[in-house]
Amino acid sequence: MPLPVLCFLIAAGFFFLWRGRKKSAKIFFIISVCWFILISTPPLPYFLVQSFEKRYPPLTELPAADSTEQIDILVLAAGHADDESLPPNSQLSSAALARLTEGVRLYKQNPHSRLILSGPGGREGLTQADALRRTAIIMGADSSAIFLMNKAKNTSGEAEEYKTLYAGGNRLILVTSAVHMPRAMMIFRKKGFNPVAAPANHIIKHGSKKNPWGWLPGAGSISKMETAIHEWVGLVLTACGLS
Repeated sequence: MPLPVLCFLIAAGFFFLWRGRKKSAKIFFIISVCWFILISTPPLPYFLVQSFEKRYPPLTELPAADSTEQIDILVLAAGHADDESLPPNSQLSSAALARLTEGVRLYKQNPHSRLILSGPGGREGLTQADALRRTAIIMGADSSAIFLMNKAKNTSGEAEEYKTLYAGGNRLILVTSAVHMPRAMMIFRKKGFNPVAAPANHIIKHGSKKNPWGWLPGAGSISKMETAIHEWVGLVLTACGLS
């Protein structure tokens, strides 16, 4: 994570300063300033996130298929909280809600599709899959077309659980965040699937007007950098068979 790295660099600078090694301290302070500029200003975080999100274009409509073809639309987990004071849609994280919205949109394009929702409970009493199901019903999905996966705790586990419970001759459409899609596709292909990518929850969005202050350092850029590093490390580990 970029912020802990920054804290480590600053702490190392103060350590060497305390030990009287001013030259080493100066080097670490300079590196920490450069690192802060890299992670908090838009160019590098923007480029890294966009490099993931541009890999697979949005799925505007389902691929051409026979009108009776069975299609599985698998929505991957993205976090929730079982706060009973909130409606189901508000219990979902923003990423989970965006993924589900995309899944329901595609489901409504094909009446023969199955909407498969994933997400474990963890410490929460309500599983994320069930929170997704309740929200999907609010959005107009037929409860009889909704199927759940509530055991897997990561994308690799979701691919395994889908393979065990639902894999067959159906075409698979994979719904996840655009920045996570390259890693998810790699994992599912390694498990023997050839899914159609349906990216959602795009971080980089191009509006008609530019923010004149958008080049300044900000927490948003640090968040993008953290997400990009997370996905890059995940891709490397998956490619090496370690994830």
